[in-house]
Amino acid sequence: MKFSESRSNNTMKTIKVLILVIASIVSFVFGAMTERGAL
Repeated sequence: MKFSESRSNNTMKTIKVLILVIASIVSFVFGAMTERGAL
């Protein structure tokens, strides 16, 4: 049980990191598009 619990915790941490990375990339692309006036 302990092993699966720690594994799910690691999965949650990985998902949170992925969300942060994706959000930063999206905001960066969005900002670049806005600066060019593409939107």
